[in-house]
Amino acid sequence: MPKHKPSHYAEYAVLRLLGWILCILPYYAALALGCLAAKISFLLMGRKMARAKARVKQVLGPETGEDEASRIVWVAWRNLVFNGIEMLRAPRVNLRWVNKYTDYSQFERVLAKLKSGQNVILALPHMGSWETAGLSASLLGVPLLFITRQQKNVLIGNFINRIRSRTGQECVDRDLPLLRIILKKIKEGKVLAILPDIRARTDAMQVDFLGGRPMIAAGMALFARQANVPIYSGCVVRTGWGHHKWIVYDEIAPDPSLEKTADWHRITQAVMSNFDHLIREHPGQYFWFNKKWILEPPAENETD
Repeated sequence: MPKHKPSHYAEYAVLRLLGWILCILPYYAALALGCLAAKISFLLMGRKMARAKARVKQVLGPETGEDEASRIVWVAWRNLVFNGIEMLRAPRVNLRWVNKYTDYSQFERVLAKLKSGQNVILALPHMGSWETAGLSASLLGVPLLFITRQQKNVLIGNFINRIRSRTGQECVDRDLPLLRIILKKIKEGKVLAILPDIRARTDAMQVDFLGGRPMIAAGMALFARQANVPIYSGCVVRTGWGHHKWIVYDEIAPDPSLEKTADWHRITQAVMSNFDHLIREHPGQYFWFNKKWILEPPAENETD
């Protein structure tokens, strides 16, 4: 059993209390509280926000002014806080909520594919309302499977996984023998949902993304080719404070006529090109705050 520090218990208790408060509040009241918290933290975290603004300008170009970059970073930060609120409010979410607050008309193509008996993989960037993406897909009947890594605070990590499991989402620890487990789960009908827009050091390939050439893990394409299932890429963007819309691109299917590494690269590049378009179209929805910025080379001692 992992040992827990006193600070871990304190963080866990605060998160549980916050989750309870957010669940008893009406949805928009919870978001209003989150907006206030986002504004205060935005003002206090000047160095972090300056770094995010530099990334916005790097991607969108020098014509992006200081005021516009600041606006994009503020909206992205507020959306990140809103995303956390929606995760903690997951116990209150049901299909009626999804129908009221989420436009999933584009997601119907994924549902139709699954109803035909063909499995798929979902590729989503760290963008928009990714917690709502998982919740809405699960409540629409999609048996989602996520790959997760252990949190430093195991109590919080287990709590988040329990929240997700209540709506049918299943989590697999990335330290397990993933290829065998994931392929077995896909064969059983699980739909792998993967967030591949993070830099990688091992089992990775270089692709064009956001004006750079980052290394992206090949696992997404490997799973698709090994299981012979197509990938649908897209995300749930936030339209206003509390409404959401699925954006789904055409499927990207494996090509068995290609050599496997060439096909992995083709699939990965196609997914990341779709993400690139999404981010440039909705820059205030992207997660610009990762310590391991995707366009920066990893440090020599850095691990995945």
